[in-house]
Amino acid sequence: MRHPTIAYIRETNMLTDALVQSYVLAQQTQITRDFLPIWHLDAVCVFVKPGGVIPQGAWTVHFREHSPDPGALGFHDDQGNPSAYVFVADDLADGMSWTVTASHETLEMLVDPTINLTRDRTLNGTTWEYAAEVCDPPEDDSYAYWIAGSDGRRHLLSAFVTPAWFDEHGKAPYAFPTRTPIHAPFEILVNGYIGRREISPKVGEWTQQMAQQAGCRVNKKWFSRTKRRFEAQAE
Repeated sequence: MRHPTIAYIRETNMLTDALVQSYVLAQQTQITRDFLPIWHLDAVCVFVKPGGVIPQGAWTVHFREHSPDPGALGFHDDQGNPSAYVFVADDLADGMSWTVTASHETLEMLVDPTINLTRDRTLNGTTWEYAAEVCDPPEDDSYAYWIAGSDGRRHLLSAFVTPAWFDEHGKAPYAFPTRTPIHAPFEILVNGYIGRREISPKVGEWTQQMAQQAGCRVNKKWFSRTKRRFEAQAE
């Protein structure tokens, strides 16, 4: 069982130490109480003040203001050590919750720290490779749920899919919390998405599959993590 330490580092004055520390406890609760029983992955979440010492070998989540990658409210990367980035000002400007973004990137980093894990699905003779991104299908904040932090403050954290979502013959539940309205494997909710590419009978490029329901953001930009998969293909 992978059991990393994840250090959450405040690098913006838009948040306070107390607020981030409160969120970190809520994130720990989500991982240990909700995520571990489903994905069998655990972590120790710690808060690091600006200028503080990051535990040796810890994965990191950095809270900053603006993204260097337009359209990305958060992403995670792996350049020798898994790291995630949450862009608070961009989240707020887009009407999104920074705590949902932080939770989203944390859980996806736990499942796929090296950003190369995929699952296959065959439809009508075509085999597709799906990125193992567990928070993308129910990505919208409306599917997130509340968890109390260290000071009693409640924080909104991301919904996520279960391993059954990636299995054509998987059995419900397909997402957590169970009120999340995903009723079948590979179903994508409004404003959700998933990266996929054809691998047989021919190899195609990564594309972003969107939900088909009315009201979706049909022109939603690539999020950095998906974009990195796409760029890696061309290297």
